[in-house]
Amino acid sequence: MTTRKLAQPIERPTEREHQPVDRPRRSRGRIWVILAVAATLVTAAAGTVLVHHDAAVPTVARTAPIQLPTQVQGLAPLPPSADPLMSKDWQQRAQVASEGATLAIKAYGAAGPTRTIRVVAARTDLSGKLGVSWAVDAGRPVGKNRCTQNVRLVPRGTAGIRPTVMLCWRTSAALSAYALVIDPQHTVKEAEGVAALDQVWSAVVKG
Repeated sequence: MTTRKLAQPIERPTEREHQPVDRPRRSRGRIWVILAVAATLVTAAAGTVLVHHDAAVPTVARTAPIQLPTQVQGLAPLPPSADPLMSKDWQQRAQVASEGATLAIKAYGAAGPTRTIRVVAARTDLSGKLGVSWAVDAGRPVGKNRCTQNVRLVPRGTAGIRPTVMLCWRTSAALSAYALVIDPQHTVKEAEGVAALDQVWSAVVKG
């Protein structure tokens, strides 16, 4: 019996004694998983804040009224009978271009061969429409505006530089405006078109 007891095999190491070598790797893996999840949660939270911030930006309805200035560059509005923008044909084209959004139009100046400024503002994108379609090129950027004297007065007319005309515009999906300065007797400077458009834009934004 004693001999049999001494001959019994020595106990082998348990599985637990072999596992400590792998524990650090598993711990590192768990740490990386926790960090990845935490980073994802932080990113999601940041995205939520940004979306909320963007949604908080006030917007103006497409049908909100537009207030044009009472004068532009010292010129008073033309009487309706002398305003070319009041013609039936032009009004129909304006209605189509506005696509249901509010559109305000007015021409400033005096009757006869003198300087006039045609102004149009709309709560929609007027790119390539109405007076903006007169531009043959992309215009020269002046601040947030674009201006050109390279125009085509009618769809099939001859395009060219016209010193007596200055077209300045600013367009976006929510609001567009342009000022068309025409002076048959004098060269129109770019600064004059820019000043007219800036005055109109400021009045529209202020309401």
